[in-house]
Amino acid sequence: CCLSGFVDEKTASEIQSFFDSANTPIVTRAVKQVVETIQMRSKVLKRDSKAIEEYLSQY
Repeated sequence: CCLSGFVDEKTASEIQSFFDSANTPIVTRAVKQVVETIQMRSKVLKRDSKAIEEYLSQY
């Protein structure tokens, strides 16, 4: 899905709010999966950002 590339909690919340208010039951499952993916990526980024930054600073 085109929305799954986002990685921050704010965007996940905005996407969820938009589709909740749009009353689109046909895409509810897909939206839920996208929001979960974004939230997971956000947590991984927060957890690993320091290590990634340290690694990349070597190059």
